[in-house]
Amino acid sequence: MEVKADRGEQHLIVHKGNPYPKVSHTGVYDKDILCGDCDNILGRYESYAFDLFRKIRTQSVSAGKIIGVDGVDGDMLVRFASGIA
Repeated sequence: MEVKADRGEQHLIVHKGNPYPKVSHTGVYDKDILCGDCDNILGRYESYAFDLFRKIRTQSVSAGKIIGVDGVDGDMLVRFASGIA
């Protein structure tokens, strides 16, 4: 969970159950890299991936096991990855 942003683009990350926060070096943010419409489109893909990964994390699986997730929209996931790239 990112709880605060200061010192440029570094975020303080707190993990549940861990009393010591961690600083994340997320890089430099350029607000002019995308137009608003394109940013909104990419935001939909990011939201989809975020919700999917959240759903996956709720599954109780031991380390090293492969899990299945029904109803994954592969196109949305590829578009999310492409937007990150």
